[in-house]
This record gives sequence, structure tokens and C-alpha cells, in this order.
Amino acid sequence: MPCLEAENNLTMKPMDNITVYSSNMCGACEMVKAFLALREVTFIEKNISTDLEGRRELIKMGYDTTPVTVIGDRNISGFDAKQLDKALKDLDTGKNEQP
Repeated sequence: MPCLEAENNLTMKPMDNITVYSSNMCGACEMVKAFLALREVTFIEKNISTDLEGRRELIKMGYDTTPVTVIGDRNISGFDAKQLDKALKDLDTGKNEQP
């Protein structure tokens, strides 16, 4: 398994505007959550297997599979370390915020 550490050892502060839509028995969901935990980022998890409102939100956004990670105004489908790191960095610097 490749190392999940960022190129510049990015460590983020806790943020309330990060949501992970996950489901039971989802390996990629576990990878996203572990990746965020490695970076010491707090997030809200909505498990669509048990959270019907979370499932409705996910479908309204146009997705029907998990994981989907919402960071600021970005939706990242699946597990993509580079996209996650970029979105976290942009959020930390304010580039990912809607005006």
C-alpha cells in the first residue's frame, strides 16, 4: 500500500465544513476517513446505510455511490489522495470558500 503522507507533510487544523458520505462495507470510505484522521482533520460522517437524510443529501448532489467527501464547495468522489490534499490546502488558505 502506498504511503498516504502528503508531499509537504500537510497537517490541518479541525474544520467543521468537511463531510464524508460513507456506507457500510466500503473500503474506499475507510481509506478517506483514515486519510483525514492522519492529517488530524475533523469531519462529519454521514453513513447513508443508516442515515436516510444523508442519503437524500447525497442523491440531491447527484451521487449514488460512496465515498463522497465534501470539502468547502468541492465534492470529491471516491478516494483520491491528491484531490483531498489540494481541497484541504485550498480550504485552509480560503481558496475553496464560496464568497
